[in-house]
Amino acid sequence: MQNPSVLITIPAYNEAKRLPCFLDSLLPCLSQMDAAMQIHVQIVDDGSLPEEKARCRAEIQQREKQFPNLTVTFLELPKNVGKGGAILSGWRSVPSADFYVFVDSDGAVPATEVRRLINKALHREEPVSIFASRVRMLGKTVERTALRHLSGRLFAFLVGHYITSKIYDSQCGLKIIPGAHFKRMEKYLQGSRFAFDVELLAAACAHSLKMEEEPIDWFDVPGSKVSLFRDTMRMARSVRAIHHLLHTGYYTR
Repeated sequence: MQNPSVLITIPAYNEAKRLPCFLDSLLPCLSQMDAAMQIHVQIVDDGSLPEEKARCRAEIQQREKQFPNLTVTFLELPKNVGKGGAILSGWRSVPSADFYVFVDSDGAVPATEVRRLINKALHREEPVSIFASRVRMLGKTVERTALRHLSGRLFAFLVGHYITSKIYDSQCGLKIIPGAHFKRMEKYLQGSRFAFDVELLAAACAHSLKMEEEPIDWFDVPGSKVSLFRDTMRMARSVRAIHHLLHTGYYTR
């Protein structure tokens, strides 16, 4: 593919502390990629508190001109719509990208892994949606608290039971979706907060789109907004709702 365009969306809710650190590793890393690529890094503020939003805006403005081969923008949503809604708002604002990427703002996924998976997607002979995965295996490092691991495995059980058992980790905060796949799925996606990853998975399964999991390095970063008990119940309800949509044919109507 000549001169591919890549949209990298970073949803951010009250992330004035963690986001700048991540950008300071991500932007230099992306700037080293093929100069012919059109790379758009889009930070979507998901209705943060005014002081948090102002700090993020200032931090991003400082970095906009530092990397002339990148486009860096700040999209402000008027109210909080959740991670999924923020990502979907960002993706829909750029309707013609060749690849749609999202990565969490906390920096748990190293910038080098973001670059590696984008390159992997670019060099595939056919469109493939790539789901990053936190798998402890030789050659990979996954560092997370026992509570975070337990939460992840509980959710993986729900996804395996209700959606598909073929995926190990649907919730890792890095996904790469070819534009051709997004066009097939876009009208069915609702931006379901923390279950947006599962929406993508369900829609891709319904349309028999090619997907792969790719093990990555991943490092837990303090400050997570995920609650084991509160969010597990919310996610369970979301997964069951997506299961209902999947098995009643919603994603292919």
